[in-house]
Amino acid sequence: MISIDPLVVFAELDGSLHTSRTYVVEDTRESILREVSYDFTERHHAPCESSHIWWCNRAVADGDYLALTAGGDIGLSIVDLSTGDLVGDVNSNDWGIHLVAVVEGEILAYRPGTEALAGTVVAIDPETLSERIVMALDATAAAMEHDLGSSEINNVQMFWDIESHTFVMARGDYAPSREQQPGSAMLAYR
Repeated sequence: MISIDPLVVFAELDGSLHTSRTYVVEDTRESILREVSYDFTERHHAPCESSHIWWCNRAVADGDYLALTAGGDIGLSIVDLSTGDLVGDVNSNDWGIHLVAVVEGEILAYRPGTEALAGTVVAIDPETLSERIVMALDATAAAMEHDLGSSEINNVQMFWDIESHTFVMARGDYAPSREQQPGSAMLAYR
């Protein structure tokens, strides 16, 4: 499940990601309103991992729009949930872009930095695809952020707390021994 309100569901029709579909379901939960247009095989990553179907970290949705992680230079694709059609794409700018949440109608995303340059949290207007910086992350923690982000990014969960304006990055995988634990497992910014 990608979203509860509206109900947006990711479904593997025959147990294969290649035949997966994303649906917007009617408020009464009695029928499907529309299918969301995306191309898993060529353009977009699947919104959820098959091994963790409950964790859809490659998609966020609110009442009007769905953002999907795309491949290559595309970065993100924004879909209008009222029609199921693609609004447009947001460039990855060579470093990538990762979905965080939808807050007050804007899509929050994390743009990674480098070992020397900290990343940023940006807000993307889904109608115009314009972007503004919400938070520049701590430059003194750039190396730790890079270390955390360069682990398997699908194992990094990102959260935004609306009330405190806190951004958290945390590894979702665990090392089998103390010696194999990463140097950076969680970073929080406020």
